[in-house]
Amino acid sequence: MREKSSSVRWALLWVVETLAALNRKKNSGDISEDDFNVAADQLVAETDLFFQPKADSADVRQSMAFVLAHNINASDALHLHLALKLHRLLSVVNSQIVLVAADQRLLRAAEAEGLVALNPETATPTNLQALL
Repeated sequence: MREKSSSVRWALLWVVETLAALNRKKNSGDISEDDFNVAADQLVAETDLFFQPKADSADVRQSMAFVLAHNINASDALHLHLALKLHRLLSVVNSQIVLVAADQRLLRAAEAEGLVALNPETATPTNLQALL
């Protein structure tokens, strides 16, 4: 049995990235407070529907290569590693994931590794529709 201390639980960081992007849009006046509240409430309400991967020490070790290959920080490297792991699982059933982040280095790294990536700060309804 694995000890809790040897396993790090990771929520999908893209949910937080999306919330942060929405908050920046609200703060800059690009979206109204009401629109922000509706979007944030919906985002939070749906987080339980998302897969929440767990990272263990092997995942942490395997993510190290991404730090060097793409010049990204440790948490982004682990996020990328877990996204690629999930991508491989989903490809078996002809499905894919979309890595959502506002960090340009992480987005470039994800695309270089073959993932579909989306920046919530710059995404348009057309971009979103194309992904659906």
